[in-house]
Amino acid sequence: MKFYTVLLALLLAGMAMVPCVSATEKISERLPSQWEKDHTVQVTHETTYLYSEGTLKVTDIYSGDEFQKKFGVADFKRVQTIKIDQDNAKAMNLKEGFKEIHREISSEVFTTERDPPKMLLSYDYPQWIYVKDGSIYLQLNEPINIAWENSNYNSVKQEILEKGWTDSPYENTYYVYDSTYGWMADDGLASDPYRWFGGYHIRILGMSDGDIIKAAHEDSGFPHHAIGFENAEELIAGFYNDPDDTRWHVYQDDYALNNYVADPYSNGMATRVFWS
Repeated sequence: MKFYTVLLALLLAGMAMVPCVSATEKISERLPSQWEKDHTVQVTHETTYLYSEGTLKVTDIYSGDEFQKKFGVADFKRVQTIKIDQDNAKAMNLKEGFKEIHREISSEVFTTERDPPKMLLSYDYPQWIYVKDGSIYLQLNEPINIAWENSNYNSVKQEILEKGWTDSPYENTYYVYDSTYGWMADDGLASDPYRWFGGYHIRILGMSDGDIIKAAHEDSGFPHHAIGFENAEELIAGFYNDPDDTRWHVYQDDYALNNYVADPYSNGMATRVFWS
């Protein structure tokens, strides 16, 4: 979907329609663990968009008394910058000096490098992806929704690259925790390198036990935010159901990860793909 102005994209960010759920669809409700409850902090979240000299800068700052008391620093900050050529800037109606600031009070899950999520004790795969600022990690509302078993990393990637996806997309680095490897950075694949006006994006990680996991989503136009999870999960799963894919076996919504998201909708059930 093409957004004609950055401002319109921002206003529409939280307005995506939630798909209807059929009576037969499997749902894995979101069940926050005690660890998540203990690490939830109320913060003021401020996002600033600034376009200047051909560069769009997006700054997210999470701050508050509770955060400072818990972590001993004033805030958690994320900064994204990207050069935008004149043609795309014009299509986005970006003008020199454009600035927009949004603020909200929110409750977020934060942790530190030495205090990883304990959900791994209850599930075969991580539930969520994280972003970091220094040694502090923020849990994002983006679920792990696909897992591969009895396969290998390169084979999983190759099926997607054969569909014309890029192995070097524009993306921020996100993380998951592995009990052996520790915090691991994602490896991104996307339907288009920049996805200026939307596209599909996945983050792939190879776990120490041999499992391969992905967080798949549909991106909005730039600046990106997830506008779909289930459609991206189904799209990727379909890459392993081609007529010549006789050794791949796809099981849709096969594993309950209890990482349900209301909007954009994710049913909390991960698709699993096996090789035999």
